[in-house]
Amino acid sequence: SPFVVWHARDADVGNFLHAHAQTALTALIRRAEQTFEHNGAPGAELFKVHMIRNVLIVLLMAYFMTMNMTVERAYCAAPLARGDTGFLISETIDFCEKANPLFLARPCWMQIATCMSAYGMFPFYALIAIAAITDAWASLRFLLLPFLGAKLNAILFYHLMEFTSDTPPPNLVLYFGVEAPYLLSIGLVFSKLVSGGKAKANHTWKRGKLN
Repeated sequence: SPFVVWHARDADVGNFLHAHAQTALTALIRRAEQTFEHNGAPGAELFKVHMIRNVLIVLLMAYFMTMNMTVERAYCAAPLARGDTGFLISETIDFCEKANPLFLARPCWMQIATCMSAYGMFPFYALIAIAAITDAWASLRFLLLPFLGAKLNAILFYHLMEFTSDTPPPNLVLYFGVEAPYLLSIGLVFSKLVSGGKAKANHTWKRGKLN
């Protein structure tokens, strides 16, 4: 079956994504160096903030896509079980036993939501990573803003169901340690989209020049 074929290749997913994340970050740094001219201390500081935010967005998208391709697709196909050698499966089970028993219980709505996340959100995460690397925020704004709204709605529904269930998260520190990056990414990407990706600090960034 397709799942068996995927599962057989699962051990290579981590190395594959790690290599591509490194390539993406290298491209991001090179583009920033080519398009961002320093203009004294304010320009250097602006460059640093701009880089940190874009690199963080790329790293978060790499994390989300890794989860899409590994844990979420395995969870969509079958319940997670001890002895499964899939990438990050054992770690996910350990986490769920300590902080998210509802996910491990796999109610029907959770399975459906995870399947939609695993296959439906991956291309949008990839688009966001591309936007961060190429500074194409303005051109992708009208595509990514509705996605962010849908993502925020899904996350709020997910947490509502978690905390109103018979088995709410018993360890909030661990729980939000894993879930908080999704909320953080929404804030970071939203700020980039509404500003068109332009850096502002009493200067304007236009066509690679800090004026």
